[in-house]
Amino acid sequence: MNREITIGKRTLPVAFNMTTLLAFEDITGRPFFGENFEKTKERLTIIFAAVYAANKDTDFSVEDLMACEDWQQVSTAFETVAQLASEFFTLPKVVAEAEQQEAAQQDDGDDAKN
Repeated sequence: MNREITIGKRTLPVAFNMTTLLAFEDITGRPFFGENFEKTKERLTIIFAAVYAANKDTDFSVEDLMACEDWQQVSTAFETVAQLASEFFTLPKVVAEAEQQEAAQQDDGDDAKN
């Protein structure tokens, strides 16, 4: 699940994976629990964490992100990262269906016992 974002004159790969979550937690000092990202600082942090997750050797910094003069680029970058997060946290349809079938079977078994 990788994509690219543009910040300033740089095109950067971004990814949303466990590294993204751990980087976010390291930077903020709190666990990632599906943040609502109302604060600009939180949005910038998750964007940076996604850049870091895609390329740990990057020379891109949080300061580079904060220095971006084009807010539309930052907004678009956040939307891209949010979409990656949504994909990361969404169970594949096959898994979701299997879990539903298993739950239905357990319910049927519980009903038979009663």
